Amino acid sequence: MKIKKLYFTLVWGILFVMPSYANELMKKGIYKDSKTGLMWMRCSIGQKWNGKTCTGEATTLKWKAAMEYPKKFNRKVTFGGYKDWRLPTIAELSSIRFCSDGWGKDGHKVEIPNGHKATLELPAECTGSYQIPTINQTVFPRTAEYFYWSSTPSQYDQSKIWAVYFSSGSAATRTHSYEQHLRLVRDGK
Repeated sequence: MKIKKLYFTLVWGILFVMPSYANELMKKGIYKDSKTGLMWMRCSIGQKWNGKTCTGEATTLKWKAAMEYPKKFNRKVTFGGYKDWRLPTIAELSSIRFCSDGWGKDGHKVEIPNGHKATLELPAECTGSYQIPTINQTVFPRTAEYFYWSSTPSQYDQSKIWAVYFSSGSAATRTHSYEQHLRLVRDGK
């Protein structure tokens, strides 16, 4: 039996074990989530991956432009060898929230859309003493401490779109005319 190389990373007291394939993706600026299978750009749109971290400033766009951005991006760029990057759903974007001090013990939850007529109940936001931004900063360096768009409109008000606020880890709806940050994702086939 052949043993593959494994890489270990310690982040906020949690030991992450990554196979060599995942480590190679990380070096290219891509994170493959072993729980969801999704592949994420480690940098926000507007930033550049230099092989070690994200450089530059994250761009903000209104939601309509944010929804169009991946099509234009995929026509111009092959990032990491892929041309199928997209804006994440709110359930996907919420999956990368991270509360370094754990989620609130008050039990306050938020229901977010999770596919056609389904919902997912998540902790509402980080409480207590926690790192800001509320994301694994080793995996996603220099993430802006502000809202990031999802592709999910509110089912109650079409002028509002779901977003994650990486200052507190909360998921909330925002008016589509606001400018927010973007992080792209792809299915990790």
